Amino acid sequence: MLGAAPESVFFQRRVNDLLADFFPGETFLDGRRAKKPRRSSTNAAAAAGAATNDSFPRFHSLHAGVPLSREAGVDEAGRGALCGPVVVAAVVLDERDGEALTALAIDDSKKLSEKRRFFLAAQVQARAKFWTIEARSAEDIDRSNILACTMDAMRACIVRAAASHAAVDGNFWPADADTGAVRVQPVVKGDSKLAHIAAASVLAKVYRDLWVLDFARKNPELDARYGLRAHKGYGTKAHRDAIAAHGPVPGLHRFSFRPCCHCWPEKGTAGGATENARKES
Repeated sequence: MLGAAPESVFFQRRVNDLLADFFPGETFLDGRRAKKPRRSSTNAAAAAGAATNDSFPRFHSLHAGVPLSREAGVDEAGRGALCGPVVVAAVVLDERDGEALTALAIDDSKKLSEKRRFFLAAQVQARAKFWTIEARSAEDIDRSNILACTMDAMRACIVRAAASHAAVDGNFWPADADTGAVRVQPVVKGDSKLAHIAAASVLAKVYRDLWVLDFARKNPELDARYGLRAHKGYGTKAHRDAIAAHGPVPGLHRFSFRPCCHCWPEKGTAGGATENARKES
């Protein structure tokens, strides 16, 4: 097993504990070094729950007449990465906590700085009625496919949340039959529209990024070779060039993804792995 595994206790730890390990002494844990929340009319309208404002996440449920506390917001991170797990989060908020997170400028994780995500992830865990994380490894993805793994992780999160409804970011979602009695509805760009989906977006992104940092710390030779800390496993030019030069790493890279698929391990042509890299978490 390489480095930290998605099925390990890593994803059961709280964000504050993980950040204290990776960034000891950093004050962004309490928000003092985080970017200040937006103080614009857009933010004020969002905090007031204005139905006409689609530029900022709002703190109501997707399903009409359903209390926010009965609806889980669900999102993923890492679906397009070349290595590491795909990570899914589900978050259940009530109206008061949704309003508080909206006032803190919770948003699609891709729109936030890393330090802001760290701060907001800790806030989500402190305020949410419920949160959970599921991950599927690169090997899981190669055995099935990325969509099947993402849906399976979403299904597990939704069932665990024990909510009556779920709002899922994007245009794919687990079939209702696979999530028991839970009514599931997708929302395109939901992480920019609804606070509980934005909260799940932030948690999924933070946990996946910290998993990559944990792997890089435990496998410094692979971090040096592939630049994992810099790109967090995504398909940057530097990462693709490193794969072309050294080959993908079994247990880390997704061999079913280009540019790794020409080195599928079963064909005996995979490169880049070393005995020293096979560390147990």
